[in-house]
Amino acid sequence: MQRLIIFAIFIPALVGAGQQATEAAVSNSLEYDLSLEGGGWQRWFPREEIAPALDESPADGGVLIAEGRQIDYCIGGWQRTVRGFEAGDEFVVRARVETRGLVNPERALWIRVHWQGELPGGTAPDVIPIYKGPDEGEHFFQGRIRAPEGARSALVRLIYRWEGDGRARWKEISMTPAPPEEPRRVVRISTLYWRPTSRTSVEENFRNWLEMVDKAALEGPDVILIGEGAMIVGVGFGDMEAISEELPGGRFFRGFAEKAIEHGSYICYGTYERDGRYIYNTAVLIGPDGRLAGRYRKSHLPFEEDTAGLAPGSKIEVFDTSVGRIGIIICIEASFPEIIRTAVLKGAEIILVPIWGGDEETIRVRARENGVYIATSSFDMKSMVVDRHGNVMAETFRGIGTGVATADCDMDDSTKMPWTGDWPSYMMRLRWPELFGRITKTAP
Repeated sequence: MQRLIIFAIFIPALVGAGQQATEAAVSNSLEYDLSLEGGGWQRWFPREEIAPALDESPADGGVLIAEGRQIDYCIGGWQRTVRGFEAGDEFVVRARVETRGLVNPERALWIRVHWQGELPGGTAPDVIPIYKGPDEGEHFFQGRIRAPEGARSALVRLIYRWEGDGRARWKEISMTPAPPEEPRRVVRISTLYWRPTSRTSVEENFRNWLEMVDKAALEGPDVILIGEGAMIVGVGFGDMEAISEELPGGRFFRGFAEKAIEHGSYICYGTYERDGRYIYNTAVLIGPDGRLAGRYRKSHLPFEEDTAGLAPGSKIEVFDTSVGRIGIIICIEASFPEIIRTAVLKGAEIILVPIWGGDEETIRVRARENGVYIATSSFDMKSMVVDRHGNVMAETFRGIGTGVATADCDMDDSTKMPWTGDWPSYMMRLRWPELFGRITKTAP
């Protein structure tokens, strides 16, 4: 996670004055050429009647301008063809944009790299991620791209769309050879499966889970996931005092905290948290230092839980950790697409799901539709780790595996989906939250 934070902080420096000095020694395929009309860029729009007003200036090293001219659904901008590279060549594309009057800059402003040549079917354009700058009305683009097999040229488009009252000024636009790639950020997740075949006890469950954590630790995970309400499997809700604990510091918490320190791993487990008169179905995240790194109280309770006297949580939270940003949901909440989507919009890279039982395909869909890694730990379905594309990376269940399923999650994975490409950079920016008002209504 530390690397992510550093990257975000230094984006302005990379695309500002420091960038110009660095790029002086390398070829910039998108450099504004004062000897050419438009600096070497051509105006682009699908139809003139919906084109934004386009202008350019040689000032400040070259500025490309687009303005909505009161056309609500205008679309157009600037484009340029790049040649002279080979398949597999990597580039960094950057730009700085000064904006005025934009309602949704992330939806309105795009840099897309359309590869051209003899390409495999489904080859998607590269969409360059956009970031908010430190100043009001300032955004930055920065992304690393690789020329696909068969690419002979690339059409780079700066796009302004659907903002009739806004204006954008594109500056410091560059496409330069990429430096050597930094080591990839990989998070190893181990998820557990165990269910007793006969009546058990809270103490037996607790001992078993501690042994299972030791077993998982042999695989060197960064994160170990244990199921929902781990102490009540084979026990039930009969004695709420026996199965509940205060946080942090409860007896289950203390036992798992010792294991987290011993193994240098995050441990997430399901428990029942007492807070005053209320008891919550809670998932606890303990850090490698044995401290509370996060807790999530299940907000969507099925009948069996509210009638048992459990109280609902009231927040969807994402927790910053040394391995990335982690969101947590519990069991039936996987059936509500809004919950995981909200966590992802808050920056979650990994979703942990302690779950009693459910539908494997639903979990895979949630991972794919949000472009996020999801791990489940269950009693009545597979415990599994699913990648950003909805593929099961590792699984364990009755008759499958050892009770521990482990997978390495590449947090820097840039594998593109056919046609759409990178999900967070493309699909998440197509959203129209203004149209979703009904989702926030309590009545159907």
